[in-house]
Amino acid sequence: MWKVEINIGLETNKRSLNSVSQIVKKVIAEKEKTEEFKKRSQNSLSPRKQKLIEDLTAENKKFLIRLEESEKEKAQLKDDLTKANITASYLNETMQALTLKAIEDKEKIKQLETDNSDLSNRIMHKKQEDAMKMSEIEQFFDDLLTTFSNFSTNSSSDLPKTTLHVSEITIEPWEIPTIKRKSFVGHSDEINYVTFFPNSNLFATGSNDKTVKIWDLKSGDEKKILKGASQAVASLAISQNNEFILAGCNDNSLRLWTNQGVLRHTLSHISKVSACTFMTDTQKAISTSYDRSIRCWDLNKGMCLKNIFAISPCTDLCLLPNSTTAITSHIDGNIRFWDLRTSDCTFTNQFHSRQITSLSLVNDFLLTNSTDNTLNLIEIRKMGVLRNLRHENYATGLNWSRACLSPQGMYTAAGGSNGGIFIWNNANGELEQVLREFSGTVSCVAWSSNGRNLIACDRNGQIITWECY
Repeated sequence: MWKVEINIGLETNKRSLNSVSQIVKKVIAEKEKTEEFKKRSQNSLSPRKQKLIEDLTAENKKFLIRLEESEKEKAQLKDDLTKANITASYLNETMQALTLKAIEDKEKIKQLETDNSDLSNRIMHKKQEDAMKMSEIEQFFDDLLTTFSNFSTNSSSDLPKTTLHVSEITIEPWEIPTIKRKSFVGHSDEINYVTFFPNSNLFATGSNDKTVKIWDLKSGDEKKILKGASQAVASLAISQNNEFILAGCNDNSLRLWTNQGVLRHTLSHISKVSACTFMTDTQKAISTSYDRSIRCWDLNKGMCLKNIFAISPCTDLCLLPNSTTAITSHIDGNIRFWDLRTSDCTFTNQFHSRQITSLSLVNDFLLTNSTDNTLNLIEIRKMGVLRNLRHENYATGLNWSRACLSPQGMYTAAGGSNGGIFIWNNANGELEQVLREFSGTVSCVAWSSNGRNLIACDRNGQIITWECY
């Protein structure tokens, strides 16, 4: 059986092979016919026609390439045209907006020109009024200065017995506190600031030991210590009602305490707070800093009401009686006047060649102390130096040395690097007295509101008080 099946398979394979052989023969025969046809076709064309066909074929290829490139350029131009249309639309809208803005600006300029004309007329009228008033004031002050000069040239026995009543205390305004009453170490480190409580026997000191201390003038006893500062206390201010103490600190903060020692607010600057003072409204205050800022504060809410850029780092501050004009001193030797309502600098002038360390304001006279070892008494209404105070033995010892005027502006007191308290007569600019009690650099001085007491402090934490005879 197997042999039969094998024979059948063999027969089938033979037939398949014969079919394949026949197909291959036919393919070969067709191929040969094709080749023969090609040869006959080529032989039938002349060389000239063949060359023409080849040239036409090459030209056709070039044309197709140029056509493809043209299509690409067409697409690129179409894209550029779309972008140009978008840009033109944007420029058209911008032109319309600028035209409207130009019309608005033209109307504003026209209104400003009208306002400026009105303001110029008002200023001219005001200047005429001020000129008349200034003439009267200048005559008054000239008479006053003449009186001061007469005081300085007369002997003490010839002086008229004119008295001044301040806080129910009668004093002679030409008397200088020269009797030493108290001398004690009040702080463990340098004292930077001393100030009296208004119409009181209390005074306060601020120190590098991070504390504020309140003292009794007569006994020299410490009444209260205020803590909370993380670095040195650089400046102090007492409210008119004696209820609050404000301190500017080197930790970039302004702190407000009650007179019972309760810390109410901690307000911030970017750099060291150099000076502070209360405004007429004791719920408001103003401070300056080395961060070149002047800040007005709402002490009730503990928030900043105004921040003014002061051009140069500030070293001290005082307010004119109207509380709308602040005067600041700077490390560039300038003093600047500021309108607190508009934040504008209304006056600036360089009164010293080096840094100003402190300001003291009494009536219309402003005292500046400087590291150039001079003090200037400036007449505010004329913005000019009335007296330049100096002495061969006087030198400002610190960048924050605090000098002061006497209550009526008749004398200037300043501590020197040699430990002396130098007192000048402002009427003639002559050195009147030198109190020598300190062994180190004097950092600050303060005159009581009644003129009878003088306090000075030094870098060693020592406090000395003097009073009149």
